[in-house]
Amino acid sequence: MPREWVLGVDEEKLDVVLAVTDVEESAVYDTTEQVYIQKTGVEESEKQSRLQGLKDRLAELEDAEAESLHEEIEGLEQRIDEVLASA
Repeated sequence: MPREWVLGVDEEKLDVVLAVTDVEESAVYDTTEQVYIQKTGVEESEKQSRLQGLKDRLAELEDAEAESLHEEIEGLEQRIDEVLASA
């Protein structure tokens, strides 16, 4: 292995050094481990049930505040549709 490979800082060369020697990766690279949690599934029936419950409760109200809430919900639905269309 040429001496210059070990003296310079080139990730490709360091990877080769790690592959052909007994040098541990932790001796060459500073590494930290980060764990992320990603939600991959959503219960569609649960989501629909919650939305239907909100709609039912809103239907029971018959005043100006209920109308305001209904308009807010329609606005949110429109924003969601726009975001999904642009994705």
